[in-house]
Amino acid sequence: MEEVIAWVTEAGRLPRGRSDYQAERSMEAWIRQRRSEAAAGTLHPSYRDGLARIPGWDTNARTAADEARSQARLVELVRYRAQGKDWPRHRAYETEQKHALGVWIHGQRQSLREDALSPEKAAQLDAAVPGWQKGRTRGRPARS
Repeated sequence: MEEVIAWVTEAGRLPRGRSDYQAERSMEAWIRQRRSEAAAGTLHPSYRDGLARIPGWDTNARTAADEARSQARLVELVRYRAQGKDWPRHRAYETEQKHALGVWIHGQRQSLREDALSPEKAAQLDAAVPGWQKGRTRGRPARS
């Protein structure tokens, strides 16, 4: 642990798993294992206290980036729907924005069907964009 803390202090960043250096990859694997233990509630208190000296050690960068991207898509979808537009499509789309939003919301629906969407995320979608689960109705839009 002290070796990892010293390395992070000197390098100014967390070790990377895709580094050219085996020692750095080993340290990244060690930190990843401590993250798993922390998530499971089995991290030894001495590791918890020591690693507290490293800001962000317990945050997976990829997971954090994915969550930030998801939140940005949600905000974008809320704006899109607020303009009175129908649900964006993941196929047969007119613009890249519609495609990106369509792919994202399609993925959320698919995750829900597969029980892979957290209840918190589903509740957030329900509150922000009611009707997201159903989406478009099949066939032609109703005449006004």
